[in-house]
Amino acid sequence: MRILLATLFTILLLVNFCFSTPIRLLDGNSNCSFNATDGKVYDLNSIGYLEYNYPSSSVVPNRVIALNLCSALTGDQPCGSNPKPAYICQKDSSTSQTGMGLTATPPILQPPAANETFISLQYTGVLCGMSNIKTFVNIECGSENKIFSVTQGTLKPSSCSVQNTIIIQSNIFCSSSPKSGLSGGDVFLIIFFCGFGAYFIFGIAIQCYRGKRGAEAVPNVEFWKSFGGLIKDGVGFIKSKIFRSAATSGYQAI
Repeated sequence: MRILLATLFTILLLVNFCFSTPIRLLDGNSNCSFNATDGKVYDLNSIGYLEYNYPSSSVVPNRVIALNLCSALTGDQPCGSNPKPAYICQKDSSTSQTGMGLTATPPILQPPAANETFISLQYTGVLCGMSNIKTFVNIECGSENKIFSVTQGTLKPSSCSVQNTIIIQSNIFCSSSPKSGLSGGDVFLIIFFCGFGAYFIFGIAIQCYRGKRGAEAVPNVEFWKSFGGLIKDGVGFIKSKIFRSAATSGYQAI
């Protein structure tokens, strides 16, 4: 019976591991893809080249933000002829073009910035004053591939900004949901530990009501004293079934 309990506990740990949220990965420039938590792989190259033009009423009415998530801007594109190739460029004029995300530093995957954000990437640009430009690109579901908004810490003509945030909407992510609040493993752990805590709280209260104190107030204290040995026996029992060898425990089959 005790081996069975220890075996069940080990199986529960394995079940939680299997239901835990997988890690999202960006594979890099040569294979610019994204492995989502639903098991699907998304090709970020399919988003393609995007531009954002500041409105005429803006402080910087001539500014254009151009980006290509996975490859350098080239040719007639902003920063296309810059000596330092860039994924992201800020263009104020033909002579004022700033690399907001250089290809010399691959983008870094970040935790999703908001619930509606499917993926967040950080790009590193040229020096702006004493610090390198940091550009965060958040991608969410949208009806078409476009730059939805651009937020820059400094908004002056022909001036760089150290902190920048670009929100992209893309229809390639609309078939899946953004990161959910709780995974299956999270729900399991909440239920398990709440039940476990209730067991001890009410168990100790009942034992104290019966006049027991100290370690004797712990419910099923003898079981918990031997719990470590039971886990060892359970692991040994599973191992013996897998490798068809005799379990190294103090128990024998009847």
